[in-house]
Amino acid sequence: MLITYACPSCGSTVAVDGVESATAIACPRCAAAVEVPAGAIVWAGPGGEQVASGEGEPRLRRCLVCPCTELFIRKDFPQRLGVGIVVVGFATQTGKPLTIEVPPPADFLLLQEWLAKKYGRKSYAATGV
Repeated sequence: MLITYACPSCGSTVAVDGVESATAIACPRCAAAVEVPAGAIVWAGPGGEQVASGEGEPRLRRCLVCPCTELFIRKDFPQRLGVGIVVVGFATQTGKPLTIEVPPPADFLLLQEWLAKKYGRKSYAATGV
């Protein structure tokens, strides 16, 4: 079982595979050890019932760093689609269309001036068009 946690000593993100057989996990950055509490990892059968150790698949029941039992499990959901849904929801909630005004970069304005001089046209920047 692959788990990811923040080291309580240095704060770095640590990913550990095979934690179900470990009694302690060491941070690769600062070498601080986090004890794996008894009962934090249980073995579950196909129906979700608890089975003997080593049978079925391992499941994490509580946080390894703190006693919290409310765990975050990342699902296979496209992150960009989720952000898109949130942006569309926000835009429709406010009742106004979502607009972002970005001023043109200075290089673009210089290019417009150069093209105006070369081809004898008015500057787009000066006319505001």
